[in-house]
Amino acid sequence: MLDNDMLSRFELSRVISKKVKVYGVIWFFIILVFGIVGLISEWSLIPLVFGNFITTLIALFIFNMDISRYQIAGLFGAVSAAKEKLSN
Repeated sequence: MLDNDMLSRFELSRVISKKVKVYGVIWFFIILVFGIVGLISEWSLIPLVFGNFITTLIALFIFNMDISRYQIAGLFGAVSAAKEKLSN
């Protein structure tokens, strides 16, 4: 598709890549906490399994809502860029 150099110039790609990293780190630490709770509690594997399932579903839902905001902004940006190019 696009080179890494060209992709790094776009502000939207930098914002989305930072968001993906942040969501991944937060998801990892939440799963880690559920794993530790599973180790020290008497329920053993139940917190890890349900915590992983629920955390993943909630994180995917929130991530989808967060990233979908940029589709509209990207569309308006593309339209304004096309309009500017046509006027020149």
